[in-house]
Amino acid sequence: MGEPTTATTAGGGFFPSLDALEVVLWPTLVLAVFVCTAIAGDLVVALAARWRMLHRPERQTGHALPTARGGGIVVAAATTCATLLLAWRWPTDRPAILMGVLVPSLVVAITGLLADSRRLPTLARLAVEVTVAAWITATLGPIAMITLPGAPPLPLGNLAWPVTMLWILVVIESLAALDHVDGMVACAGVIGGTVALVGGWMIGSSVMVLLAAFVAAAAGGLLVFNWDPSRIVMGRSGSGFVGTLLAAIPLAFQPADARSSLLVPMVLCLWPLIVDLLVSMPFRIGGRAATSGERAPLLIDRLTRAGARHAQAVLFFGTLAAAGGLAGVWAYGKPTSAVSVFLPPLAALIAPALVAGAVLWLRARPRTVEVGADEPASTLP
Repeated sequence: MGEPTTATTAGGGFFPSLDALEVVLWPTLVLAVFVCTAIAGDLVVALAARWRMLHRPERQTGHALPTARGGGIVVAAATTCATLLLAWRWPTDRPAILMGVLVPSLVVAITGLLADSRRLPTLARLAVEVTVAAWITATLGPIAMITLPGAPPLPLGNLAWPVTMLWILVVIESLAALDHVDGMVACAGVIGGTVALVGGWMIGSSVMVLLAAFVAAAAGGLLVFNWDPSRIVMGRSGSGFVGTLLAAIPLAFQPADARSSLLVPMVLCLWPLIVDLLVSMPFRIGGRAATSGERAPLLIDRLTRAGARHAQAVLFFGTLAAAGGLAGVWAYGKPTSAVSVFLPPLAALIAPALVAGAVLWLRARPRTVEVGADEPASTLP
């Protein structure tokens, strides 16, 4: 397909490329996505027992009693409705929005839903994800080169397709590997969506700003009930949907030779999750997890086994992700005056948080949580 277009104002300015009424309507829609996701999540929690949509606790989950499933469906539904309005408003970007971003994300979400219900083997799920990665690459085009600060561009040549597909698969699997950690995928959606929003702002794409805002708002709405101890879980449907969106958005609204300016900040904001996946990969491929279905011993799981609660571990990983995202924006974004004003104070807040996370890691004591123990906060209402 042709290169993606960028929605800007007729006069050459930036967001919104809208009339006076839409200046209010689109931010209101972002807020509505947040509110509707939270309300729908609460409704699913209330009806989960009746519908038998319950997630049975495992050794590595933060909840000890059956918890509502379906959080990923709620996030996907809210984001899809808002994205369809976006595609209707900007017809020139409609192919990229629908066929390059939304439809592949829904395919992965449906695949994850089947995997959650034990109706889809792991190899079949991976085959679908590889197919989706190839479809996104064919629809939006591969990453043509990688540009690092202070270094000349590195053309990828024949590696463009494999690198692009690998990026998509790694992001999807990084979030899927952590879907059992209460609040982790939703937190990654908020942080990744926010970084993509800032990236869209800097390249002047109203469509990217709004699409990223929808992702962050939907993830944030579910996080209200998905935070440790969670009342509803994301599942692979949610982690797959959010992961595919975060991987595809940086590819959709920039020419192929300029995408690394958005891709690198996205890599940096997801680096704790990606490193966690890569460290555990040998176990996932050749260890007990490959034959018994047991989850790989991720770094975040080692932290919780050492005594930290899921909320503390997610805050630690989230802080590392936010720090990486800010570093990427600062290095690649040619900061606007607003970013220049707020970034140093944010960096000053992140440094103590990193120290606190390191102290938590070192001082944590072993603890055990028995499945079925009485933890009222994790129960359904």
